[in-house]
Amino acid sequence: MINWRRWTDRSHRSDPSSSGAASSAAAFLDSTAGIVAIIAAAIVVRLLLAPRFGFYGDLRYFRGWAGRLQDTGLRHFYSSGVFVDYPPGYLYVLDVLGRISRVPSNTLLKIPGLLGDLGLAWSCSLLASRLTPESVRRRIPVRAFVLLAVLFNPAVLGVGAFWGQVESIPSAFVVTTLLLLLTGRRAVQRDLGAMCLFAVAIAIKPQSGFLAPVLAYLLVRRYLIERPRGRRLEGLATLLGISLASGGLWAVSGLPFGLGPGALIRFYKHSAQAYPV
Repeated sequence: MINWRRWTDRSHRSDPSSSGAASSAAAFLDSTAGIVAIIAAAIVVRLLLAPRFGFYGDLRYFRGWAGRLQDTGLRHFYSSGVFVDYPPGYLYVLDVLGRISRVPSNTLLKIPGLLGDLGLAWSCSLLASRLTPESVRRRIPVRAFVLLAVLFNPAVLGVGAFWGQVESIPSAFVVTTLLLLLTGRRAVQRDLGAMCLFAVAIAIKPQSGFLAPVLAYLLVRRYLIERPRGRRLEGLATLLGISLASGGLWAVSGLPFGLGPGALIRFYKHSAQAYPV
């Protein structure tokens, strides 16, 4: 008769050699050399894909806008008769690309998105590592696993290296905003920096504003609800200062293009109507 209890006990025992190999692999991934290897592999993959694929309609617009910025300058870029559905935030990047090359190649047009992928992955890995209990971090290379999950995610590769879009750039700013607000030592300067990054994300892609209610609740709770009653006026003043500074940064993003805050809002509405849901 088969001794099922003994067989089950043996089947649950881990092979020392395989366990040691797994521990060594995890230790390498969590080391500086492992992190560098992951990032280097991600860059190589993207540089191999960038010149071979692309959504050429969008890339054609990016290329045309980069050249137009050199012809008209920032002030006269938005003029009637020219299709432009991007707010000023990313046009600063295209202006730099246009200065490098009047007719940017697909690879050059995808470099900002590549850098955005790296920034997004790095911020996600830090956020996950800081929010993960220490007991788990000792057993699992959280930072390395998150880097791999973001950098080699088919959706991230598809949108950036294949398609040529730049969603990873504002996404990196949004995740870094959360990183600054949710981890580390609390400080007004840290919260101010976080909200300024959020303003930049909205200036690039207004869709980033979906996080605004969450951030508003977090800051109101931090500076008003959790404050002693006697310090709430001080907290309100700090909260208003952070809001004015970050909102002001967004408001001035369009001024070099001749767009004030009101014109920016109208531009957002007009662009949204071009892609009805």
